[in-house]
Amino acid sequence: MPRFRSERARTLFALLATSLIVGTLILSVLALVVLLRVQQDPEAFFQASHASPATLNQPTPPGIYLENGGLVMRIDPTTGRVRWLYQLDLMKQPDTQLTQADSIVSVSRNTVFVETRTGGVYALDASTGALRWQSDVAGQLDITRTSRAETRGDKVYVAGENAIYALRLSDGSLARTIITRGIREFTLDGDMLYVAGSGTLAAYSLPSGSLHWQAQVQGAQPLTQPHRVGDMLFSVSPSKETSTLYAFDVSTGRVKWQIGQVGEVRDASLAGGVVYAGATGKGITAYAASDGKLFWQSGDIGFTGKAPQVEGAQVYVTGNLAPDETGTSRAHSVFSLATETGRINWVYTPQTRVAIDSVSVQHGKIYVDRENGIDVLDTQGKLLLSARSRGGAQYTAIAVVV
Repeated sequence: MPRFRSERARTLFALLATSLIVGTLILSVLALVVLLRVQQDPEAFFQASHASPATLNQPTPPGIYLENGGLVMRIDPTTGRVRWLYQLDLMKQPDTQLTQADSIVSVSRNTVFVETRTGGVYALDASTGALRWQSDVAGQLDITRTSRAETRGDKVYVAGENAIYALRLSDGSLARTIITRGIREFTLDGDMLYVAGSGTLAAYSLPSGSLHWQAQVQGAQPLTQPHRVGDMLFSVSPSKETSTLYAFDVSTGRVKWQIGQVGEVRDASLAGGVVYAGATGKGITAYAASDGKLFWQSGDIGFTGKAPQVEGAQVYVTGNLAPDETGTSRAHSVFSLATETGRINWVYTPQTRVAIDSVSVQHGKIYVDRENGIDVLDTQGKLLLSARSRGGAQYTAIAVVV
C-alpha cells in the first residue's frame, strides 16, 4: 500500500510538472502573439479607451494621419508602420460609399479631427488613437471643401450647413454658432474668420462672431477657400470655361484686382508673393500677388486635384489626367515644376498604375496620396517609402505632421 501511494504521488507530480511546462509554453506563445499584434495592428487595444482632456497639451507625435474606408490611422512617417487604428461608426452605415472621399482630416493640439459626411466630427488622441469625443452638432457636413477644422484657444471651428460651429476642445460640446448663409469655405486668421459663399466673401470678428464686412462678386459660383497674405485675401470663382481669380482688401473686402484664367480652377496657393493656380486638364499659371501680373504659364500637364504645393524652388502638383476604371478623371502622376519658370524638373508615376488624389509637402519630403496607400518622395522624386492605407477605399483623407 505505501509503494502504491508513492508511485501515485510520483505520477501526479510528473503530470503537474508537465502541465506547468506546457502552460508556460502556451503563455509565452500568447504573449508573443499579443506583442506582435500591438506592434502591427493595435486597434483592439486603443479603440475601447477614452482620452483624457489633459493630453491636449502634450506634443503631437510625427505621423501620416489619414482616414480610408472608415479606418483612421497614424502611420510612422519613417518606417511606414501603422501605430494605431480607429474604426469610425460610418463603417456600419449601409449607405456609406467606401470608394468616395468620406471625410476631412486635420491635426492640432495632439488631436486628430475627422469630419465625416454623415457622422459628424470625431476627435481622437493623436498619440494613441483613443477617442476624445464624437459630436454630431454640425449635422450633414460638406466634405468636398478644402477648408479643415481649425483650433483657436480652447475651441475647434468646423463648417456645417449655413453655419460655423465652435466646439469645446475638452468634450466637443457646442460653444457658439456663427450663422453664415451659403457657406462653402472658411479660413481662420488670428481673431478673424473669413467665409466664402456663393459669390460672397465675409469677414467675422472672433470670438463674438459679429460681421465685420461682406463683399459680393459677379456670378453665383461659390468662391474657393480664401488665403491671406499681408493685407490681401485671395480666392477663386471657378467655372469650366473661364475662372476668375480675386484679390480682396483684408480690411474692407474691396476687390483690389481680378483676372480671368481659361479652364476650371478649383483652388489656388500662395508662396513668396506669387499666386499659383492650376486649371483642370491643363497647366499651372503663376501670377504676382501684388497686382495679378502674369509671371509664367506651364505647358499642358493634364493637371487635376487640389491647389499646387510649394516649398523652396519647386511647385508640386498632380497631373496626367486620365479616366480610371469607373470612368472618373483622375491624376496618375506627380510633377515638380520650377517656381521661377514653370519648367518641369521631374515626373513621378507609380510603377503600378494607380490613381493619385493629392500631393503635399513637409520639410523636404513629398507625400503622395495614391489609391490604396501613401508614397513618400524626396525633392528629386525618388521613392523613399510606400505604405498601405489598409481601409480598402480608393480615396484617402490625409494630414501630415513631421
